Amino acid sequence: MKKQIFVIILFATVLLVSSCTKTVETYVFPINRETVENVVRDKNSNWTITDEQNKEYQTSFVIKDRKDEPGRIDTGITATIDSIGNEEERYLTVQVMYPNDYSVEQIQEEQVQNLPLLFDIASEIYGNIDSKALYDEFLKHLDGNENYEIKGVQWNHEVNGNHVFIKMTPLNNGIMYRKCAVFIMNEASYEKFMDGLTLNQ
Repeated sequence: MKKQIFVIILFATVLLVSSCTKTVETYVFPINRETVENVVRDKNSNWTITDEQNKEYQTSFVIKDRKDEPGRIDTGITATIDSIGNEEERYLTVQVMYPNDYSVEQIQEEQVQNLPLLFDIASEIYGNIDSKALYDEFLKHLDGNENYEIKGVQWNHEVNGNHVFIKMTPLNNGIMYRKCAVFIMNEASYEKFMDGLTLNQ
């Protein structure tokens, strides 16, 4: 009888743990349109794909807010998602670009929402990255960099054997394509990235 009760409790525990555990999906690189659409939709974002390019080992997606005019990066906020994937490389960039007519104050307001969203999207698509922990670590770096809005930011970090590189351009109005980018890549891609060989960057 005790053995039966133990088996029932064990079975119930397994069911409970299984139901509470979120399935983490690992995406094949280079990522496809469906992956981008699903992840963006899950984040309750108003972004929609307006353009895409597909090569053998590389994909690139241009994303705009639904209310903005598609096909133009000089109006409204533009986001891009680029990926490379083959037997050696796994590389992802998620970045947002602000139009030239945005003031510093407008960008600051937008980044309150867009910055954690970039981390979240990049972490989920790449996989094996805790978005919140990564973002919190980056905020610690910003806290010690009072002039980042004037001078920009370049932050290099390693997590779970992957390389994370964050680049934020200065917010000054004189700079074209003020942007913030989250790069996540494996060792092979990182070596090429640091050598300046990664395409389209």
